[in-house]
Amino acid sequence: MKKIVFAALVVLSFAAAAYPSAVDKYFSEGKAAFDADQDEVAIKSFKEVIKLDPDNAEAYAYLGRIESGTNPKQAVEDCNKAIGLNPKLSKAYYGLGNAMCKLGDFRGAIKQFNTASKLSPDDASVYIARSLAFSDLGDNGNSIENLDKAIALDPQNIQAYYNRGSNKYRLDDYRGAEADFSAVIKIDPKNGDALCYRGFARVRMGKDEEGIEDLDKAIGIDPKIVNSYYYRARAKYNLRDFAGAIEDYGKAIELDPKYADAYGSRGNAKDDLNDYTGAMEDYNKAIGLDPKQPDFYLNRGLANARLTNYMAAIDDYTAAIKLRPKFGVAYYYRGMDKFLEGDKKGAMEDLNLAGKYGYAKAYDYIRKIQEK
Repeated sequence: MKKIVFAALVVLSFAAAAYPSAVDKYFSEGKAAFDADQDEVAIKSFKEVIKLDPDNAEAYAYLGRIESGTNPKQAVEDCNKAIGLNPKLSKAYYGLGNAMCKLGDFRGAIKQFNTASKLSPDDASVYIARSLAFSDLGDNGNSIENLDKAIALDPQNIQAYYNRGSNKYRLDDYRGAEADFSAVIKIDPKNGDALCYRGFARVRMGKDEEGIEDLDKAIGIDPKIVNSYYYRARAKYNLRDFAGAIEDYGKAIELDPKYADAYGSRGNAKDDLNDYTGAMEDYNKAIGLDPKQPDFYLNRGLANARLTNYMAAIDDYTAAIKLRPKFGVAYYYRGMDKFLEGDKKGAMEDLNLAGKYGYAKAYDYIRKIQEK
C-alpha cells in the first residue's frame, strides 16, 4: 500500500513540474506568433495555455487583443475575463478598447484606453489607439493631442506620424500634414501611402511640381491608388498641362468608373483644350453619378454657351443655383446668356444678384449693358 501511495505522489509531483513548463512553452510560442502577426498560431497557443492554466490573465488578454479585429464580441469576453483575473493588466483594457472601436462604441473605447494609459503611461501604442477612437468621433484635435504624446514617447513611430498627418490633412493644415508625412518618409523612404498623401498636401498648397514628384514615386510603388492619379492630374492641370491632366484623370476613371469628380475635372481640361463636345460628355457623366454637385452644372453650362446653346446653358445655371442659392458666378453667367438671348430685364436681375453674392465682376457687365 505504501508503494502505491508513493507512486501516486511521484506522478503528482511530475505533473506539477511538467505543467508549468508546458504553460511557459505555449505562452512563449503564442507571444512569438503574436509579435510576428501570426494570429492563428498565437490563438492556438494561448488557448493551450488556458487549458492548462484557466486563470492565466495574460493569455486571455492576448487572445482579446488578437480577436479584437476579427471577432470583437469574443474579444470583449476574453478581455473582461483577463480584467477579472488581474484588474491592473493594461493590455486587457487596450484589447477591450480596440474591440469596442470595432463594435462602434468609440466613447466606451476611450474609457478603456484611459485606464490603459494610467496603468502604462509610457506605452505609445495606447495613445495611438485612443487617437483613432477620437478620429472616429470626428474629434481631430484630441486625436492629434494623443499622437503628440505617442511621438514624444516614440519618435520613430511611423504610425503616429502618419495618423497625425492624416488628421492635420482633414483639418486643412496641409503644411503640418506635409511635415508629418515627411517624417514618415525620412524613416521609411519607400512608404507609398506617405508619399501619396504628402503629394496630395503639396498639390493642395500649390506646390504642384513637388506634388507630382511625390505622386510619381507613389504610383511607382503602388499603381492602383486612384487618388494618386487624380491629384497628379490636378497638379498637371494647375501647370497648364491639360493633355497630361486628361491622361491621369482617365487613369483614375479606369480604376474607379464611378469617380464623378474625375469626370468633372477631365471635362474642365477638355474645355481648356477647346474640346467642348468632349467636355460635355464628361460633365454629363459626372452629373449622372453625382446630380447634387452644382459645379458640374455650372461647367456644363459654360460648355453649352461656348457651343452657342444659350438656352441649354441657362437651364444648367438654373440647376446650379437651385443647389446653391447664393452661387454668384452662376447668376453672372446666366445673366450674360439671358442678355444674349434678348432678355435684358432678366439679365439685369441676375447680374445684380451675382454682385450681391460676391461676384463683383458682374457690376462691370451691368455698366456695359447700360452703356448700350
